[in-house]
Amino acid sequence: MDMTKVQSPMHQGSALHSLPGMLMNFMVYACQELRFKRLVGAKGLSICSRGEAWTCRLDARPGVYGIIPLETSTQSGLHQVRFALYYFPGPDEEILEHSLLAAALAAQAPEYMDMVRDFPTLPDFAARFPAGELFLSLNDDNTYLDLGLRARKQRTTIAKDGIFHPSEGGYIVEPGEPEEAFPELEVAETMFTTLAAAISFTMQTQAEEALTGESPANMRIYDNKGTVTEAPSSDNALVSRHIVWGNADPEKSPTHLKNLQPDTGKRTDLFWQTHDMAALEQT
Repeated sequence: MDMTKVQSPMHQGSALHSLPGMLMNFMVYACQELRFKRLVGAKGLSICSRGEAWTCRLDARPGVYGIIPLETSTQSGLHQVRFALYYFPGPDEEILEHSLLAAALAAQAPEYMDMVRDFPTLPDFAARFPAGELFLSLNDDNTYLDLGLRARKQRTTIAKDGIFHPSEGGYIVEPGEPEEAFPELEVAETMFTTLAAAISFTMQTQAEEALTGESPANMRIYDNKGTVTEAPSSDNALVSRHIVWGNADPEKSPTHLKNLQPDTGKRTDLFWQTHDMAALEQT
């Protein structure tokens, strides 16, 4: 697979050092093609003031996605970078009703969009708007690449003692009810599948397989003393998804895919098709 389109000239031949910037570069390269940009509904990309963090707008949602690399690692010749994914809703977006009150209030502030653009330097602000994690993995000889997502079906935070309105009286959130019930996976998948489509387009390589898996996900519970605990949530799950391009060395099979199963659903997502735009436009 040809990675020269997305590898920095400073890091040619170094998969590990190229990875943090490659995810953004896939989108930048793909969105230079107007047909692709219209197809996925990409409205704009912006590089933040800190390093390789960036924001993205998509037609599918009125808010802004933020992505920032966190750490890189290497295992058995496979390099991986982990990213934090954020979603900053539009000030009038209905999804704010399912977010933390602190997030809903922040979204109404006059300086909100300035803070979104500068989110890497404002970690306390950004922490109100998590939307899962992304992963990008690449081997040394550029014959294997995968894009991963990890997100909860629903991010739930319970106000054990409720939230009492300080001036008007009465409860804003009743005791024991969720202050937050955010559809994290649904929001994250919009960005994830768009990135996967950009990878297929840029490399002109069809995805080999899609894998998915689930594990238990806890909900957070806090009381009016500020004590935070976690408890199992029977109707929730932490979902992992990975899209694979190329082939891994059978003797160095990626361990992070070990417990995932092939996605047997219909191949309707764009990332199965954007490697061949000419054929896609004929369908």
